[in-house]
Amino acid sequence: MKLINDKPYINLDPFLPINTMPDIKEAVIESYDLIRFSNPITLFDTNGKIIVKNPKTSDKTYKDVWIREMKTGLCNTPYIFLFQREGKESNNKYGYPWIYDSIIDDDNIWDSFKWLNLPKIWKPWMNWVESLPLKKLGQVAIFLQRPYITPQHHQDHLLNGQSYQHRQEFIRIGMNEKHFHILNIPNEPVQVTSKAIFFNQQNLHGSDQYSTTWTISARIDCVFTDELREKVGIGNIDRY
Repeated sequence: MKLINDKPYINLDPFLPINTMPDIKEAVIESYDLIRFSNPITLFDTNGKIIVKNPKTSDKTYKDVWIREMKTGLCNTPYIFLFQREGKESNNKYGYPWIYDSIIDDDNIWDSFKWLNLPKIWKPWMNWVESLPLKKLGQVAIFLQRPYITPQHHQDHLLNGQSYQHRQEFIRIGMNEKHFHILNIPNEPVQVTSKAIFFNQQNLHGSDQYSTTWTISARIDCVFTDELREKVGIGNIDRY
């Protein structure tokens, strides 16, 4: 496991205004036309063994997902997404333009991010996100986990067992009760008990438990302020 300041994850709950975070469920319900149905992803079990290797599909709509799942019997698209901001691609030299870095990506990239034309009901959420202690705000994505499908585990960029140093900062927020852990092979997974966290996304993460209802989480790609980095104990760390 790749640690940050000798910890599997950084608990951000004491440093963010979690108590004033808006409930976004109704906003999600009103945003069906913005939903992006994800292609199947490479999934790993709790031992880090590949269960399903990323198959290439052309799914663009729920009808495409439905037809493929009915034909193949393979239901390994545990998430659908609602992307809320867009901007330029990252300079990530490993070929992952959606993985942003506060060192290699300059202001020209970070400042290119703008909110999409979201329904007005999202305004309290947008204001809340913009109030966070961040130098830069990049992509904001809502993850919707489908019920009765075990999400298993994934990396946000498939590294085939490799890793590299970086300054990739983000906030993961669990909106409701949702099992989530980070693999610590060969030891037991580290269960996350905090609502808002930051961790090294090169670690496999996810869950081996399905939910019986739709669950919601958010990912906010960002650059932490120097003050926030000091408060959470990572001010002296240049790269993770």
